[in-house]
Amino acid sequence: MKRTLILAAAAAFGLLAAVAQAQPHEPRAVLFEEPNFGGRSYTLHGDTANFEYFGFNDRVSSINVIAGTWEFCNDAFYVGSCRTFTAGEHRVLGSQDNRISSGRVVQVGRHGWGHGGGGWTTAPEGWTDAGRGDVQVFDHQNFQGFLANIDRPTPDFDALGYNDKIASVIVRRGNWEFCTDGGYRGSCRVYGPGEYPRLPQGHDDRYSSARPVNAGGRPPGVDPGTRPSIQLFDEPEFSGRSITLSDGVRNLELIGFNDRTHSIVIERGRWLLCSDSNLQGRCREYGPGRHPSLPLELRGHLSSVVPK
Repeated sequence: MKRTLILAAAAAFGLLAAVAQAQPHEPRAVLFEEPNFGGRSYTLHGDTANFEYFGFNDRVSSINVIAGTWEFCNDAFYVGSCRTFTAGEHRVLGSQDNRISSGRVVQVGRHGWGHGGGGWTTAPEGWTDAGRGDVQVFDHQNFQGFLANIDRPTPDFDALGYNDKIASVIVRRGNWEFCTDGGYRGSCRVYGPGEYPRLPQGHDDRYSSARPVNAGGRPPGVDPGTRPSIQLFDEPEFSGRSITLSDGVRNLELIGFNDRTHSIVIERGRWLLCSDSNLQGRCREYGPGRHPSLPLELRGHLSSVVPK
């Protein structure tokens, strides 16, 4: 009997060990208001685009990364100056002290943000404090024929030898506006973090300038003020033609954007979105955040939008 109990206990222990081994540690990072893990704390378990939501914006002074590799950025939605933190105690943050506004999990050396999103990550030493943006451009589709790595506003590709040559793009950090003419003019399109193996019709081999922009489509350094702000995109995942509004529009037909919106980014304020003009039909209210796909009743059917 005793031998049977011992064998059963051993089997149970082996099963528990196997389960524990099969389940990797979930990403976890603890934020602290003061250096050396002092003051109020908040624990992150996954991507968090805006620390304002839980009262920790520009308040982080130390970080204890329990598991995973994390990217923390000075601006919401993973833009601005960013740094990568591996597991360990980070008792002081230097230039990022009281400046962090967003954080997300990155998978080192693999395709994808966090748990399988649409970006590209490399080893931490490759992009610590990379600044405002980081994008790779290629001469052919499917990332063939590497042309350049761009990390700053570039108003004229002609001087660099790759004007009208770009056919695919990998955005590693930030949101980038590519334009068909120099000086950020012509037909422009914003690309968020992700891989773009082919460009949309009319843009392949057409780009002449590019610059990093914030979540609302403005170049860094432009003071957005305090007015409400929403950006509408005519394709999912923040792609296609876009328009930024700070005032309500009760009939999007008037600005050529009726029944076109598929995704939105709200920087500030709360907004009411309706399927019909004059705030009629199916309506939904949204606060600050990134919404890569609208619900069926609004997707491609948005006709009026106003700040609350």
